[in-house]
Amino acid sequence: MTILVSAFIYLSGANKSIEEYINYGIKLINLDINKIIFIDDTLYNHFKYIHSSKTRLIRIKLENLYLYKYKNQIKLDINTTNPNKDSFEYFCIQCNKTEWLKEAIELKLFKEDNYIWIDFGIYHVISKVNLEIINKEYNKVRIANIWNLNIQYSSNIYKDICWYFAGGVFGGDIDSLIKFAKLMREKCVEIIENKNILIWEVNIWYLIWQNNKDLFLPYNCNHNQSIIDNY
Repeated sequence: MTILVSAFIYLSGANKSIEEYINYGIKLINLDINKIIFIDDTLYNHFKYIHSSKTRLIRIKLENLYLYKYKNQIKLDINTTNPNKDSFEYFCIQCNKTEWLKEAIELKLFKEDNYIWIDFGIYHVISKVNLEIINKEYNKVRIANIWNLNIQYSSNIYKDICWYFAGGVFGGDIDSLIKFAKLMREKCVEIIENKNILIWEVNIWYLIWQNNKDLFLPYNCNHNQSIIDNY
C-alpha cells in the first residue's frame, strides 16, 4: 500500500478561488487511502472535521518553509504570462513538495514504505483517482513526464517554464524520495546562492534528473486524467 501526501497554502494570485481549492481538496482527503495532508494554519478549520484514522492533518505556515528565509535575497527574472501567480511565495511552495514528502516519511505515522505526492488541487485536471493505480509500488522516483527528456526545448531553463515533468504527481520508495528531497534542497539553495533567483520546481527537477537519471522512473502523461492513470 501507498501513503498519499499533499499540502495546501492558498495565495491570492492563484488561478482558482479558495472555495474551489477547498472543494478539490475535500475530494482528495475523502479518498479511502492513508494520507498525510499539510494544511495552512489559517485554513485548518475548513478541514479539521475530516480528521480520521486514515487522514492526518498537519498545520503549516508559509513563513516556516525553509526557502522563505531567502525572500529578501530573491529577485524574480522570469518569462511568465501570469506574474500574479508566479511569485516568490508560489515558487517557495512548489519547491517544497519534496520536503513535505520527506517530512511525512519522517513522521512514521504509517508502516508502508511507498509514498505518493498528489497536488491538493489535482481534481482541477482529473475526474477521478484510481486507488489501485496509485497503490502501485516502485523502488525509484516514479514521476509524471510530459516533454521528451532528451530534447532541449528552452534556451534558458532559469527563465522559461519547462514541462519536462508535470509537477502534480510523483512517488516511490522511502529511500528514493528522501534522496530526491535532499537533492532538491541542495539545488534550490545552490541556485539562490549563485543566481539570487527561485524558479518553477519542475525546472529544478529536470536539472536534478540530468545528473541523477538512475534515481527516476518517468512515465508519459499530460495535464489530464493520464497524470493518474499512467502512474
